[in-house]
Amino acid sequence: TARPSSWRDQPSNRMDRPSNWGGRSSSSGSSGDRLTATRAGAGAPTPGPTGELNPGDAFGAFKILEIQERRDLGRVYKAHDLDLDRVVVLKVLPENAADANSRRITSQIETLAGLDHPNVMSVYNGGTHAGSKYFTLEFIAGRALAEFVRDEVPPPEKALAIVREVAGAVEYAHRKGLVHETLAPEDVRIDEAANPHLVGFWRAGADDGSNLAALGRLLYLALTGVDPDESTRARRNVVPPDQLDPRIPSEAADLCLRALSRDSDDQFAGAAALVQEIDKCARGLRPSVRRRRGGPGGSGSRARPIAFAAIGIAVLCAI
Repeated sequence: TARPSSWRDQPSNRMDRPSNWGGRSSSSGSSGDRLTATRAGAGAPTPGPTGELNPGDAFGAFKILEIQERRDLGRVYKAHDLDLDRVVVLKVLPENAADANSRRITSQIETLAGLDHPNVMSVYNGGTHAGSKYFTLEFIAGRALAEFVRDEVPPPEKALAIVREVAGAVEYAHRKGLVHETLAPEDVRIDEAANPHLVGFWRAGADDGSNLAALGRLLYLALTGVDPDESTRARRNVVPPDQLDPRIPSEAADLCLRALSRDSDDQFAGAAALVQEIDKCARGLRPSVRRRRGGPGGSGSRARPIAFAAIGIAVLCAI
């Protein structure tokens, strides 16, 4: 079947199942047959007993670029889709995966495929090749949030904007009855345009408060460059953001502390309420530039002095 001209340029966020997903084939040949064909000289290795593929190997129509994750339940690769000429995340389940594990992972992928939001990682398709089930997902070129803020802490208005987009995606999923399973800093990828994308999986259910608390953690990290989970190991209460950096507006610091609060009277009713408060806070902030952590301040920059960073560390260690 001829593909529409927009196929390459407008990837769907829906999970397009190949015809061989359930063991069926079409009159034009099964997707398994199509995916088995490889480019000249690429070779066609299949995962070994541990499900391992190496950079440069081919898996059907996918060329392995990097090994990203090794787990008992499968391998995750950065791969080049040779048919559509795009980089994807390729998740390959081991051939001997238990039926229960295979069903669970397939269910997670299908749940993710049901989300259509610009800040949520997309699922492209899935199928079976050489006895191994696989899925392809959107590859987000960029860095995890913790890495993004490690060298340069964004100005408060940008930090708020990043978490506002993440909270909006969480609120969207909550309305669909889904909760993010982890929502940790590594689940937020910042692309080359400094836009956030949520990766990871979702499960059915109502938020028990874990997603909201995680959003507070993300806001603290985005504002200060410090993970509050690290700063609270030796004390019960988190260090206020504006004590770590007095250039953080008190309104943003108060909002952050409220998002982290364990007091039911302070907690937000849901992700939508947090989005509204972030919007209110952002409207009152003056534009600023990124703050380089420990780096020299250029013209108009708001460099974080090394001495101040050292004071912050000393405060944390002394508490």
